[in-house]
Amino acid sequence: GSNHVNSSSKRDLVRAFFGNKGDPFTPPSAQEIREQQKQLEPMRKIFSPVFVGMENIPRELFELDRPIILVANHTMYGLFDFSFIISHILEKRNLLVRGLAHPIIWGEGIAPSNAENETKSKTQEAPKQNDTEQNANVRNANSMMETFTKFGAVSVKPRNIYRLLQKNEAVLLFPGGAREAYKRKGEKHTLHWSDEAEFTRLGQRFNAIVVPVACVGQDDNFRILIDSAEWRNVPYVGNRIEKSLEEANVGAVRTWKGSEVAAKEAETFIPPLSLPTAPHRLYFKFGTPIDLNVKHTELSKANTEKSSAEINQLLYSYIRSQLESEIETLNQYRKLDSFESPSRRLLFESITGTQAPSAWSVSNRDGFLSNDNNDKT
Repeated sequence: GSNHVNSSSKRDLVRAFFGNKGDPFTPPSAQEIREQQKQLEPMRKIFSPVFVGMENIPRELFELDRPIILVANHTMYGLFDFSFIISHILEKRNLLVRGLAHPIIWGEGIAPSNAENETKSKTQEAPKQNDTEQNANVRNANSMMETFTKFGAVSVKPRNIYRLLQKNEAVLLFPGGAREAYKRKGEKHTLHWSDEAEFTRLGQRFNAIVVPVACVGQDDNFRILIDSAEWRNVPYVGNRIEKSLEEANVGAVRTWKGSEVAAKEAETFIPPLSLPTAPHRLYFKFGTPIDLNVKHTELSKANTEKSSAEINQLLYSYIRSQLESEIETLNQYRKLDSFESPSRRLLFESITGTQAPSAWSVSNRDGFLSNDNNDKT
């Protein structure tokens, strides 16, 4: 069943990281997993997520003594990318992928500044929220942090990535970060990666395999009224937002790249104001695995005049192009899905009690198959 988890071996859930000395993480119990899957069920019924290409990540891939980096794109607000991907792999492959999430989940980098503390002590201003509102916000934040931590997610910091790859873990990475989740007008289905190559050099060091994971649909579930760039131009509000970001010391992810990069990244940490629309279907596609060292060798042979750093940049660009290609494939195929629109899909699923079909062929083992693999075994 969808909630079945082999509880005979927790080590099966986490490939190598569980049981290593000094590692405080213990995988969730079968009961905790069932409870989390149950919490996701209402969202599954609303969005009827389609997962394509599971044949590209067979169980055997995860059993290799090598780390796996699932490189995905964020959709609007990053609401379900993280949880749906991890939940689906856990369900279909009985393996817990370790998510790499924004540090703010753990309250990192949002401590009040000295200036703010001094202002509060001098003015003795009452908080803008009442105690009930504040307590509710704290509970929600703590609940999210506890869930992320319980299911093995860690802050996306170099030392954490290094440690997980060193232990041959499977990790989920969103290179676009908050900038990609907080899209602006006209940016549907676009990537917003750093120009400088990231994760590829470290991945090569540990002989990692990269799997592109495309996500589409959520960008169509919101109509942006004011995006992060436009907020700054709103009289009074823009100044307040900038001041709040500065006073709260909202930490950027790439702080190791220096204050200038960190400051620029923090500026993008402003969510757009939007209105929800009818719930379009969500689509996820696992692309063809990329052996980083093999691909690096291929690129080196084809570009003998380039330096190692330039080859690494080419490798980074290649992975990005592969992910963009998978996103485009999803967008083309969803046009063929007669159940993409919510009204017909929700009616069908409420009557039949089963997930609506899609444009892809299906196998019992892997579900919806990629277009380039119609083997229904």
